[in-house]
Amino acid sequence: MRYFGEQESGPPLRDQETISPAAWHGIVGLIQSSLRSGLFAEDFPDRACIDTGMSAAITGSNVSHFYLRLKGDNPEIDVPLDPANVPNTVQAIEVVQFCYRHASTPISPEPHSYYAHSHCLYFSRSEGQKEFANDVNTIFARNHLSYELQSNGEVRRLLPPILGEALVSSKFTSEDSQLNRLLESARDKFGKPNFHTRYEALKDLWDAFERLKTLEPPTTDKKQSSTALIGRVTKDPKVQDMLGREMRVDLEEFGNGFFIRHANAAQVSLQTSEEIDYLFHRLFALIRLLFRSTGRGG
Repeated sequence: MRYFGEQESGPPLRDQETISPAAWHGIVGLIQSSLRSGLFAEDFPDRACIDTGMSAAITGSNVSHFYLRLKGDNPEIDVPLDPANVPNTVQAIEVVQFCYRHASTPISPEPHSYYAHSHCLYFSRSEGQKEFANDVNTIFARNHLSYELQSNGEVRRLLPPILGEALVSSKFTSEDSQLNRLLESARDKFGKPNFHTRYEALKDLWDAFERLKTLEPPTTDKKQSSTALIGRVTKDPKVQDMLGREMRVDLEEFGNGFFIRHANAAQVSLQTSEEIDYLFHRLFALIRLLFRSTGRGG
């Protein structure tokens, strides 16, 4: 179901990366209602029926056991979850992943009206995880968060639309397996929610760029090799000059001046996701051009 505002104005802009108090309220509310509905009862069963012969029947979720295990997996999280105590974004996302892993929908619970509860005999893990993911992703979307809980239990960062399409569709099939591995690593890390992991993606991409500049003969001379690479891309002198400045001057200054290629004390670390997105987008667009123009992928 789409909310009325989405029907009128389209889906919300997904450009926020920090779990807000409103989003955390929604997540905690979802988990609390899921505990009451028995969504976690298969893995954390409560057997509260005192009827003779029914002591083994699952009657709901054991909240105490749920929180004990949640604390064990996420020791920095305070339990029971407090909607007023907002954790950092990575911790909040890991709570979501924990709940997804243990979600399982009770199938046709048998009512036991005398004791005002039901007996859960069968569960569906796939339905429970789908239900939980749909609800979480609605909270993410409505709070403008650039995250999505996927069917494998991972939370991925939604990429900027233009870059995301190119990044997902690109194929890295160069003759150099190490170069292909670096590019695949950069692509995977860039979609992670953690800022530092995305920073590592940028470093992997820069390492791939430096390696790409040495593939054309003579491979022992980077400057000549990169000149040969540009020559394979275009024969137009003006375009060659433009690519040469981009590869040997502008991007070299970024790589050497910021904490990307080296670890000198004088280097400056990037501070925001927007800075990482900009440099990643700029360098990836160039690498994609070089790959496509030389038959190394697309």
